[in-house]
Amino acid sequence: MAFLLIIVYIILLSLLSFLFIRLVIKNQMKRDLLFFVLCNYILSFSFLVFFFHFKDIIFSFVNILFLLCNTIFLCYELKQSYSKYKILSIPYLIYIAIIFFIMFDLFLMNL
Repeated sequence: MAFLLIIVYIILLSLLSFLFIRLVIKNQMKRDLLFFVLCNYILSFSFLVFFFHFKDIIFSFVNILFLLCNTIFLCYELKQSYSKYKILSIPYLIYIAIIFFIMFDLFLMNL
């Protein structure tokens, strides 16, 4: 199950990365969007480290909470600035929301 989640995550993150690479090549990337993208990458990779390497549920839950908030703001910024690309961020947002609910369930089970 974890292997499948990682594969889906890599596919969705690469889809979103291609969008950002395209915006950078066209010089259309705004600073607000760049901030949310960089924070999203940092939070995504730190979640993987906290959950799979350290096996710490509390830090993983807090990290995924921040990641969910950041992804919501990222989708909002994409919708405001680049309306034709907003459809590419919706699967990533849904995936992060699903992972948040899984982590919330794990957090409640470990209390």
